[in-house]
Amino acid sequence: MSIRKQSLFLGLFILFSFIGLQLFIGSKMQKVHHNTEELTHFIRQKAELKSEQKKMTPAAFTEEQNRLDNKIDEIGSEINSDLEDLTPLFIILLVNVLINLGLWLFSSRILHNLGKVQKGLDSFFAYLQRKGDRVERINVKGNDEFAKIAEDINTNIKEIESRLTKDQKTVQEVARISDMASRGDFSQRIETKAANPEINQLKETLNRLFTQMQENLQKVVDTLGAYQKGAYDKKSEMAVEGELKELMCGVNNLGKELQTTHDKIENSLRNK
Repeated sequence: MSIRKQSLFLGLFILFSFIGLQLFIGSKMQKVHHNTEELTHFIRQKAELKSEQKKMTPAAFTEEQNRLDNKIDEIGSEINSDLEDLTPLFIILLVNVLINLGLWLFSSRILHNLGKVQKGLDSFFAYLQRKGDRVERINVKGNDEFAKIAEDINTNIKEIESRLTKDQKTVQEVARISDMASRGDFSQRIETKAANPEINQLKETLNRLFTQMQENLQKVVDTLGAYQKGAYDKKSEMAVEGELKELMCGVNNLGKELQTTHDKIENSLRNK
């Protein structure tokens, strides 16, 4: 269950507890109000009894007065008892209100900070998936754990973003120089350094490939240059395979053919 749902259920539980406490206090207050009305009624009867004293016998007056006094004392004691019971309930109600307010502020802050962290992480993951071109920093103010977590996440995001930028620059240079090599220019080398060691290993491998290709092609060019100058006995010696080996053998065979043709021409001229 998410923190947001847990906070909602906790808030509902506290709210219903608060309502129940209010209803209980309300019933107590209603009872006190009812007893107060009864007390007022008996006090009024006692006051009216004095005006009727002359019409009553002393014994009847004393009996009625004692009955009213007992009722007044009984109801007064009950009211005092109820009021004494209400005092801690009012304190509990006040504490409940303060706790509710504190929990609401606390949960609101937690949910607000969690929302910021989630938004920042969503932005970072979108950047990793190439769905965005920038990463939104997590802005959580304060000195609590959320602020520390946000700071650590921002630091790691910044480092990862920097590493990815380096890797992108290296990959772009690899693509550019590979395109030049595909058109026959092996003189360029990949200079940028990536953060990813595997990309750096690929870079070094490609640079060695370009160097070897440049050296092998230069040997072929040198051999053809020697043929142009009449040195048909020069051969290209390269530890190569596949098409490059066929090229080397073809150039060497060309030298042999040129040497044979050259010898035939010289013999023909000499016989004349």
